[in-house]
Amino acid sequence: SNATGTSSTALPPGLTDGVDAIYFGEIDNGSFMCTGNPINGSPSYVLSEIVDVSNWELENSLLSTTPLGGGCTYSIMDPCTDISGTDSDGDGINDACDEDEDNDGIPDYLDGCSTIDIANTIAIGIPITDGSSYSLEETTITYNTTNPNTNYGYVAGNQGNAIRFQGSTLNEELELGFSVPIQNVNFKLTDFDQGEQVTVNAYDDLNNLINLTSNNVPLKGSLVDRTGNFFENNDSAPESDGDDEADDIKGGVHFYFPGAISRIVFIYNTGGGQSIRFTELNYCLKDSDGDSILDFRDIDSDNDGIPDLVEAGGVDLDGDGYIENPADNNGNGIPDIYDFRCTNSPSANGWATSVHNSVNTSNANDALGNGTFSYADIGVGGSLELQFSDIIPAGNNVIIRHVRQSGSGQLPFMVERSSDGITYSNDESFLTSFNGSYEVLSYVLIGGNTSYVKITNLSSETLGIDYAKYSYGLNADCSGINGVLITNLDNDNDGIANSRDLDSDNDGIFDVIEANLPDTDNNGLADNFADIDSDGFNDNYDGDVGNDGVAENMTSAAIITGNDTDADGIPNTYPNVNQDSNGYPNPFDIDADDDGIPDNIEAQPTLGYIVPAGAFNFNGLDTAYLSGIYPEDTDVDGIPDYLDSDSDSDGTPDIQENGDVNAISNIDIDSDGLDDAFDSDTSSYDVNDEISSGNSTDMVAAFGDADGDLLTGGDLDYRDLFDINPPAVAALDFDGIDDYAEISNSPIDGYTDFTMSAWIKYDGPEITAGDRVFVMGQKGVFEIILSNWGSNPDFEAISSKFYTGFSGPSSGWAFKPDSWVNITVTASFDGTDTTFRIYKNGFAGGVGTISGAVNSTENPFRLGIINGTSTYQNFEGWIDELRFFDSYLTEDQVRRLIYQEIENIGGNVTGKSVPQAIKDDPTDTVLSWSLLNSYYDMSDIQANKVPDVSGNNKSLRLANMTTLQQQTAPMPFETIQDGDWATEATWEHGDVWDIEDLEAAAVVPSQSTEPWSIVHIHHNITTSKKREALGMVIDADKSLTTIGDIEIKNNWYLQLDGTLDLTDDSQLIQTENSDLVTSAAGKILRRQEGNNNHFWYNYWTSPVGATGVTTLSDNNGPTNNTNNSAFNLNMLKDGLGTDIQFTSAFDEVGKISRSWLYNFQNGITYYDWVNIDETTPIAPGVGYTQKGTGNAGTEQQYLFEGKPNNGTILITA
Repeated sequence: SNATGTSSTALPPGLTDGVDAIYFGEIDNGSFMCTGNPINGSPSYVLSEIVDVSNWELENSLLSTTPLGGGCTYSIMDPCTDISGTDSDGDGINDACDEDEDNDGIPDYLDGCSTIDIANTIAIGIPITDGSSYSLEETTITYNTTNPNTNYGYVAGNQGNAIRFQGSTLNEELELGFSVPIQNVNFKLTDFDQGEQVTVNAYDDLNNLINLTSNNVPLKGSLVDRTGNFFENNDSAPESDGDDEADDIKGGVHFYFPGAISRIVFIYNTGGGQSIRFTELNYCLKDSDGDSILDFRDIDSDNDGIPDLVEAGGVDLDGDGYIENPADNNGNGIPDIYDFRCTNSPSANGWATSVHNSVNTSNANDALGNGTFSYADIGVGGSLELQFSDIIPAGNNVIIRHVRQSGSGQLPFMVERSSDGITYSNDESFLTSFNGSYEVLSYVLIGGNTSYVKITNLSSETLGIDYAKYSYGLNADCSGINGVLITNLDNDNDGIANSRDLDSDNDGIFDVIEANLPDTDNNGLADNFADIDSDGFNDNYDGDVGNDGVAENMTSAAIITGNDTDADGIPNTYPNVNQDSNGYPNPFDIDADDDGIPDNIEAQPTLGYIVPAGAFNFNGLDTAYLSGIYPEDTDVDGIPDYLDSDSDSDGTPDIQENGDVNAISNIDIDSDGLDDAFDSDTSSYDVNDEISSGNSTDMVAAFGDADGDLLTGGDLDYRDLFDINPPAVAALDFDGIDDYAEISNSPIDGYTDFTMSAWIKYDGPEITAGDRVFVMGQKGVFEIILSNWGSNPDFEAISSKFYTGFSGPSSGWAFKPDSWVNITVTASFDGTDTTFRIYKNGFAGGVGTISGAVNSTENPFRLGIINGTSTYQNFEGWIDELRFFDSYLTEDQVRRLIYQEIENIGGNVTGKSVPQAIKDDPTDTVLSWSLLNSYYDMSDIQANKVPDVSGNNKSLRLANMTTLQQQTAPMPFETIQDGDWATEATWEHGDVWDIEDLEAAAVVPSQSTEPWSIVHIHHNITTSKKREALGMVIDADKSLTTIGDIEIKNNWYLQLDGTLDLTDDSQLIQTENSDLVTSAAGKILRRQEGNNNHFWYNYWTSPVGATGVTTLSDNNGPTNNTNNSAFNLNMLKDGLGTDIQFTSAFDEVGKISRSWLYNFQNGITYYDWVNIDETTPIAPGVGYTQKGTGNAGTEQQYLFEGKPNNGTILITA
């Protein structure tokens, strides 16, 4: 405040004699004059004589109660309102005097500003070394001096450490240069009282000299005159104590430079024996988030989207980053609610009033009569206990002047404090730095209020104490408000205040993530920075964009606080971003969901967990997590585990699966956010609750693993979806309510060509007209849906839909519910259009076309429930064998993949049932494993993840699914008992397979999918219908027997370890791509009728050769198939299976005559026929002649038994 006036009364207006005072705010200069005769006989008093400078109150206590006399005038100036200049935060306090320039409740000296501690750059009593440099925060200082002997380190009483200018030579210089120009610079020059002169030249970042104005000199003592940049003492008569801050108003000058300063040059003339103190160089330079707004004016200094006010523990109801109650009675720019240098309790300066319980002391007296003692000797091992007239609040200074009584060097001593003079604590040891006369120790009281101080002599010599003085008020925490706690809040005790700490609770999760803000580049800073009001706060999350006092953007604020109901400056609640609704919000809470499992544990995978290093970088990040932790979300419900009360969605809350008690106590002694019911260490901050190594043993011991599957693919109980491990090979079981599975990075997104395939079995309710059941897909890109098949109530429709824009065509087929059906969809883009087909069990539908390429979205690929809003119904049923290829597969490739699982053999996709590489026959193109984007065979499902066995590690995550089923999809079709092919019970899962009646299952007979089936016969099976398959395996000692004249057709792979018995005129047809594999006993039985007359020739060739092991090879290449074997007539049997007999006679009933056995391979004449016998090897494809056996009847049935011929047969002719 500013005040002027005159008075003819005894006292200035407002003063009550000897009692009251007028409060003018922070007064830096002024005068008081009376024409009368005050008590000390002087007609004029400068303000410092009647002002308590510790809190700047004008008072009359030093004038006793004697009236001032009439005609008094007074003029009191407050430069904080008197000087025109910038007011950055609009609080009415000029920046030169504003100690909180962004009004976030954090004083600037804690908000990115620094004080140069002279003791850390030059030694006390030691001259400055010319050219010496010292590292400071964010810059380096270099000293250059014309005469090192004229400036040295000095302890300037309660002004703190200083540089003392002292020398008889004129115009000595000291230059301070800064490697990085400093900003918002404040410093003092004091002790102008004996003709001292100094020129202060400050240079900006472009090395331009700054011509000082009143803005740069907010306080100039009454004993100092200024001309431009030149200052001198104007009256050497009054004494000014340069070691006492109270005398600044007489012999001191305060300087302020808001802009950049690259160097400061002092040119001084002190005269013989006189001096000037250069003290308290404060500057601001830190820009924690690199947004070009220095922290002290940045209301979000670390750009994590959370305002500094909130991170410091203050109240912010509307998310604008500014304090809610701006009242500032002392006008220092710090709102009273957070100003621990308070004005609502008295300040005090005083002396020790008595020696209390002294031991080994002498000469302790108050010779000066002012409450001090002249000196007291403390003998070796002795103590001096001093009692003060006031209770001195913790955090304030006691100044002890001690004098050495004898000898030289240093003396050790100890200082302790006490509130009752009985119990002393907080002992601190000190070492004197004897400089020939005396030292001043400024002892900062810690731990509580103090009335007594004990000084103990730890040396072997007598220690002399001259006086003990205390001062508090301006720097006192006297309001009872937890100002230090608010402004220095550092939840994780890493030495980095929350306002600059990107991980304020040291759990490894960036604060920006815990505040639910985007951080796509994972740097800990809120994305999409914009700041039109230049307050350093990202406008996207700034409650008041524009700083106009209207919180129009409050709903976008990251964290707002509740009210401060007890008026202590600390919010009583945090209504948002506070998962457990207790204590601190998530960024400052090490167990945000109160489940007893620390966030540091829940945010990381169990296996591979990294323990904190306990070392931190300048951003407050533990060095173990410099890139932050991307939080785990076990159940893929969009809620990361550290916020999820049921991380695995198994219906059992994490608090009941945490390996500890299952209820909170609502007690948190150490205020770390982890309830004491779970907290193993309540005495210190332990972010992972004493997990030491983080290995599996450590984790299981702490959090439990009931089924013991952590090291075999499972997880800890709170992350393990299945209490009892599911089958090793399984199928996903969707309940149609909330079960779904998800691949977060869709395997089809961004691909113009792809193929996806899966087995499904629908077990849901009847689908009526208009219903649409979502099976799987990526929303807005591609979907598979079920609908009503109107023409036949026994069937439903399955279709695929592709999107371009917001709609797209679909194609599909009928299918039989309750049975497994394979759905494969292919898509191919030719640069203009995308063609797609849907296959049902290998049968291809028509080709659909959409214009352009398939859409791309950020949606996940979902099974069971589409993400987001939709009119689709949820899928109820089973899904198995899900595959995605980054390629458009041909019909051959699609069909060969359906009825079997696959594996990587030599880099090629290879069947497990048919161990051949999957290829396209027309182009002979083999399908590379590298084109397999992801593959889920539903094996080894544990926890909530279906592993991707493609090797690309794109896990399929299960949500809300608590049951799995045994794998029953036909991969391949397999028998479980002897019986007829058409009998359901013959097959392993005949109730859910259509193998017994494939044609009927396909609705239209011509659409039978049987040609692409793979069948494994483990028993003796009969069939009276034509059977066709891509692959067939008959086990050793087992058989497939035809009934009637039917065809058994193989299109790709036939493995005979047992017998294929072709009765009657049944035939085995192996097509041009069929390959044969046999064991030593693998064979077919093929019957053939010949003329029985022994005068008639039968001309034919054998369909079989000798049995033997045949390995897999390409039987249909351009060269002769060497897997075929020769036939000889000894292998022939009659229709009853009896070996045929031979005779050398021309004919004999029941026997074949060797006389008529010939074959013909090369030649042109009758004589080129070659006679053979029953042991002669006959090459595959080579014919021979024989005559009948002469048995009764016209025909004789012969049984050819052996390995069937196959593939390419070349005969030289």
